Amino acid sequence: MPRPTAELKVDLGHLRVLLAEDHQINRLLVIKVLNRLNIEPDVAVDGRQVLDLVQDRHYDVILMDIQMPEMDGLTATRHIRAGLALNQPHIIALTANAFAEDRANCFAAGMNDFISKPLSIERLVQALEKVPAASSVAQPNAARVLPPA
Repeated sequence: MPRPTAELKVDLGHLRVLLAEDHQINRLLVIKVLNRLNIEPDVAVDGRQVLDLVQDRHYDVILMDIQMPEMDGLTATRHIRAGLALNQPHIIALTANAFAEDRANCFAAGMNDFISKPLSIERLVQALEKVPAASSVAQPNAARVLPPA
């Protein structure tokens, strides 16, 4: 991943971000970039943790790794889309799989955008700038997201 430059003057601190990434090095790199954008993300290491977190807190955006243990990002996205009546987060896929079929699977699961790894800072900023911030105050979700039995 390219290093953030000193010229990076974008402030996206108004966004509530959940980073779902199981790989420790990737997670630390993405957090470092988000911090440079004035974002302090919450972190989940698998899809089940994502579902737990979205039940208790509203997120404007979820940066969702596709391949995670316990529950992958596509499955977690489907549960979020089916289970949250209001306050749907903007979900951006983060994946090393950059084939057209992978993109199609992400969009079919309900994701809003797609970023391939290695992460481009410019591409991440572009994707985050498209996210509409719902509110600066946490909002309770209207429905519970239930993991599969």
